[in-house]
Amino acid sequence: MRASASAGGAFDAFAAGRVILLVDDGVSGGAGYLTVAAEHAWPKSVAFIVRHTSGFICVAMTESRADELRIPPMCWPDSRNAGASHSGGARPGYRVTVDAKENVSTGISAADRATTIRKLASPNARVGDLSLPGHVVPACAASGGLAARAGPTEALVELSTLVGVQPVAAFAEIVSKDDPTRMVRGHELLSFAVKHDVALLTIGSLTPRTCQRGGLAAIVASGESEWPDTHANQPDVSGSTQRTWERGF
Repeated sequence: MRASASAGGAFDAFAAGRVILLVDDGVSGGAGYLTVAAEHAWPKSVAFIVRHTSGFICVAMTESRADELRIPPMCWPDSRNAGASHSGGARPGYRVTVDAKENVSTGISAADRATTIRKLASPNARVGDLSLPGHVVPACAASGGLAARAGPTEALVELSTLVGVQPVAAFAEIVSKDDPTRMVRGHELLSFAVKHDVALLTIGSLTPRTCQRGGLAAIVASGESEWPDTHANQPDVSGSTQRTWERGF
């Protein structure tokens, strides 16, 4: 496997419904998120995400999508804490937690959450298809996209749009295996990507500047990124990475 140092490999994996590793190289100082397109969120993928993260699964979407489904804000704009964030950046637009009303039991299992996540992406979803509160956290991207806030919600809406899937994606932050009391940072993310055979993409590679210069591979080659080309002398995506995709991760 190779932890992709080019946007293309991660784009293809995400479009095909595989879990990828998104690295926040800006707002959250190197945080890593396992993510999957919501329309492809099947129980096995969600179980993989739950097993390796905090289990706090958010679903990135546009504000208009959340409004369309009448999911109210978790906190109103005039709240004393509006805009606050542990990382110093703007907080994503969290909405009240939801569950799908049909084909779920308690709502917390990977299978139940997968059903809810897919419902959030379904073009056929209607007001009334969701119960509130629930076990999945909608998180709205800033209306200005990555230009307004270079966070995971904005990146995932952008990525989904670029690859042609519904602009809705599930994500959760990875917990360190070396120290389960903290979240993963830095090169432990690279080790995770290699061990679990998942493509890696940084948020920075989705910005207009990076895309115009050829993606993350160009940034690596220029020496501007801390993320090395872990694909050097490794097989193409049709090799071992494809085998992981067939396992459904």
